[in-house]
Amino acid sequence: MTKKTDELVEVKDNALSTLPDFMKPEDAGMGVSTDPEDVLVPLIYVLQPLSPQVLKGNAKQVKGAEAGDIWLRGAAQEIIPGDEGVLFQPCSFTKDWVEWVPRDLGGGLVARHAMCPETAESHISDKGKSVWILPSGNEVIETRYHSGFVFLDSGARLPYVIPLSSTGHTVSKMWNSLMTQALLPDGRIMPSFACLYRLKTKMQTRKDQSWFNLDISIAGDTSVEPPWPGCPPAEALIRNEMDYARGKALAEAFNSGTKSAALDEAV
Repeated sequence: MTKKTDELVEVKDNALSTLPDFMKPEDAGMGVSTDPEDVLVPLIYVLQPLSPQVLKGNAKQVKGAEAGDIWLRGAAQEIIPGDEGVLFQPCSFTKDWVEWVPRDLGGGLVARHAMCPETAESHISDKGKSVWILPSGNEVIETRYHSGFVFLDSGARLPYVIPLSSTGHTVSKMWNSLMTQALLPDGRIMPSFACLYRLKTKMQTRKDQSWFNLDISIAGDTSVEPPWPGCPPAEALIRNEMDYARGKALAEAFNSGTKSAALDEAV
């Protein structure tokens, strides 16, 4: 088994030197739609004990998936053990209000809203949670989205979006707080895409309920004395110019609306 570390795999890209002469620079982008509806980034999920992806016999079951695993939907290696985790370069952050058909009525995503619809009313569910309900009976859930790149041991960099709602809001806020602690030598905050974070999962329990949440930490050895206050560990810093430029481009694409997250899926 390959030893898992937070060290980056150096990527050497000599592809440009192998392009045929007849491929002209002015042809770049032809035939490719950049409409947000046509350019979707897949989602990362933390699988739960009742997620369809882990239930035997369910039509949505993913082979080998277990509760607490990280699901990279659509990747060649879809399932990442939660205790092993994966490296992630965060690039952009957005929030939406997502409208769902209640699970006991069949479930399913209806729409995303920039703001909570005015017709939604706050209710306390039978589990003691505050929920927003529309006149149709659909639920509206505030969801935070962190977009970025998964860094695989193979050297692949895969764009993904992490949706966080409910208790995931705390995870998102803690992650944002962690990002503000990564400082440049002059004390300013580093751009989010300048650093790598290790995403793992951990079980949380409240009364008779248990579920898994992301457990996020800066990559690398934090016990080593940094060269300046707030400097992340060396293993966490993006040291490849291509990785940095790619992260910045993804941030700009999400901020401008030329990229958007794929449709949410019930887990």
